[in-house]
Amino acid sequence: MINRLRKWPTILAVLAVLGVAAVPAHAGVPLSSLIPAGSITSGNLTFSNFGYSMTGDMPAATMVNVNTIPGGIEFQGAFGSLPGDTSDALITYTVTVNAGPAVPGATLTGNPAIVGGTGSLNVVDTFTPSDPATMSIFSNNPGTTVNSASVTFASPLFTFQAQKDIEAVGGTGFATLSFVDQTYVSVPEPTSILLMGIGAVGLVGYARRKR
Repeated sequence: MINRLRKWPTILAVLAVLGVAAVPAHAGVPLSSLIPAGSITSGNLTFSNFGYSMTGDMPAATMVNVNTIPGGIEFQGAFGSLPGDTSDALITYTVTVNAGPAVPGATLTGNPAIVGGTGSLNVVDTFTPSDPATMSIFSNNPGTTVNSASVTFASPLFTFQAQKDIEAVGGTGFATLSFVDQTYVSVPEPTSILLMGIGAVGLVGYARRKR
């Protein structure tokens, strides 16, 4: 156990160079400060009701930063697993549209990687009440790496729950993830589309009168 602890400074330095150094810089707050009743706002979206659980080598909630990014939210931390270990982190939260159109879907982006050997890291996002609505990014060695994925909800939503499961398996190598971004795309409401159509017709009529 002592030898494993002595390895951590070197391991963290390697992970910082390989992963954390590539994380975009955004202002944020510790995840621990949002549990259980805190909230954070990004544009017209509010994220609340945060929950977090972890096993193995995953970081504590105090070591995970929650940042706002254009159109969504980012979780930043030293997610992963040491060689020979299996670790898991589960992040849950509620997304609410404050004003404007409903959310039709989501995009997940991150930097999963396997360093120095074999292993796997998989991030699976699940959304309710939309069904089915799951997406994942992952890195498997041997295998492939996928850094971005998207999902379309069964119908646009004004409020919904998101669950992010990060599973890391260190085979002979390190499984790492230093950030994961969640962004949401809005679509115009029917009334907004109608108003845009009326405006376009009005502009055409005005242009004809000018001629």
